[in-house]
Amino acid sequence: MNKGQSKPLIVVILFLFLIVAIFLFYAGSQQKSTVTGNVISDLSQQNCQEVQVPYDYVEEYQETVPYTAQKCETKNLVYSVTNEKWNTPACNQWSKKCDDKFLGIPTHCTDFCTDKTLSYSLDINNLDEEQGSWTVNINFYKQGTTYKTYPVTQSLYPKTTKTFTAVLKVTGDSPSGDANQEFSADYSLKNIPTKQVCRDITDYKEVTKTRTVTKYRTETKCD
Repeated sequence: MNKGQSKPLIVVILFLFLIVAIFLFYAGSQQKSTVTGNVISDLSQQNCQEVQVPYDYVEEYQETVPYTAQKCETKNLVYSVTNEKWNTPACNQWSKKCDDKFLGIPTHCTDFCTDKTLSYSLDINNLDEEQGSWTVNINFYKQGTTYKTYPVTQSLYPKTTKTFTAVLKVTGDSPSGDANQEFSADYSLKNIPTKQVCRDITDYKEVTKTRTVTKYRTETKCD
């Protein structure tokens, strides 16, 4: 082979060698890229872990708290009863009854009362700081049995006294009539005035309140 024929052959060989070199370089680059990607993926999985992450939470709760209230009671006014008096019955009019006569002249006569006044009284003393109205029942008894009852009502200013009185007149037309019977009397309170007495007290109640608390939740964290 002469010198002129060998030149084209050398060019062809060099061209083929260049193509093979380029192919090998490209194949090597692809393989290197694939291996590097797998390594990064494996490292990511190895560095992930579960961690506790804090967060704020608003919750409701019940609390017992004191408060001032008013407590009121109904009480009787303060009073006293004095000077009870049962006045001795006084006969206002007398008469005479004769049962036997001798020659038209009465021989056995009895004097008897035909009109008598009964009286009973008492004092009510209002010892309180408030005005009130009292009702007193004054009871008259004949031979121990209720004969008549008089209700007497009066209003009293604070620190004052009033007399409650009942007067009863009885009549009779014979020695056995009412005016000649044995009487007695007493009283009973029908109404005692009252008042409201109030005072401040400390009481307790349940109220709903809110507060912020810190809680934790589990999360997966990767580097």
